[in-house]
Amino acid sequence: RLRGRKVVGVEALSRFTATPVRPPNEWFVEAVAIGLGEELELLAMKSALSLLDTLPSNVYLSVNVSPVTVVAASLGICFWGTQWTRVVLEITEHAAVRD
Repeated sequence: RLRGRKVVGVEALSRFTATPVRPPNEWFVEAVAIGLGEELELLAMKSALSLLDTLPSNVYLSVNVSPVTVVAASLGICFWGTQWTRVVLEITEHAAVRD
């Protein structure tokens, strides 16, 4: 909040140390191309959610998720044992959404 200069939330961003060195979005695009897009997204989400307990209890965690993954049954598994009320799902704009 700007008024009180308080951090109320943070966003988890993916970073990769593998070679070749390239932006995170390129890793996700490649994963989708070879049929591993949902798996990579869920792995990234699990990694981010594992850090939720290191944040102050009044701070939320925002994670990016594609429209395809947000409706996947496997998404719920990521939230088992998690304070899901502190999580904001940010739908990525990189994938088209069907009506």
